[in-house]
Amino acid sequence: MTSTGSRRPGDGRCRRVLHHVARSEVLYAAAFDEALPDGPPARYAEADARFGKRLVAARAIKDDPSIVFPDPYGTFFTLADVVAEILALESELLTGVTD
Repeated sequence: MTSTGSRRPGDGRCRRVLHHVARSEVLYAAAFDEALPDGPPARYAEADARFGKRLVAARAIKDDPSIVFPDPYGTFFTLADVVAEILALESELLTGVTD
């Protein structure tokens, strides 16, 4: 806020971006440290393999109440909801590739 009480341009956007980056630091760190290979088929195969490994790990801790699965808007999901969402997105992507 300025001394006149009005908001400076961009204050809300900056807060949203900082909030998103702060909540996603592990995601961003992994994206930089564990880059996917070049080329769509190799990238898809590697992403699928990583998802499979993380799904096994997530299932092992699914009953831990300290583990939560929020979306970017703060809505919480169960592990089953997250898996269903990812599979639905994958199906949409594959449908677009084959059309």
